[in-house]
Amino acid sequence: MRLVLDTNTLLSAFLFSGNEAKLLEKIICGEVHAFISEDILEEFDRILDKPKLKRMLESESTTKSSIESILFLEFLLMFPKERISACRDPADDMILECAVEAKADYIISGDEDLLILGEFRGIKIVRTKEILDILN
Repeated sequence: MRLVLDTNTLLSAFLFSGNEAKLLEKIICGEVHAFISEDILEEFDRILDKPKLKRMLESESTTKSSIESILFLEFLLMFPKERISACRDPADDMILECAVEAKADYIISGDEDLLILGEFRGIKIVRTKEILDILN
């Protein structure tokens, strides 16, 4: 199965011990394939540099470099060629672009701007719990 996780889902996977962390474990164990693009990485990096998140990472004994190592080792980097303008929040179009390039089966998101689409070019857009139910 091929997945693209939105930025907030990625963030939750590293900071909290909920469903997103369970999904990240499945990615690390090789049960599913996850894809990421440079645009998603850049947004993720900007978010990690925010002072509040830096403090959270320090309190969890997690470093930005350890998170980036996991992303580079476990996620396949895509370089989308097609620019898409389909989401009501243009900032989320990069998730669609990555998913199309990766020929993903699912986009994992909690973002209503993506979820409202339900599906994009045959790629289902679901919450983390839904994909965990499918995988189990």
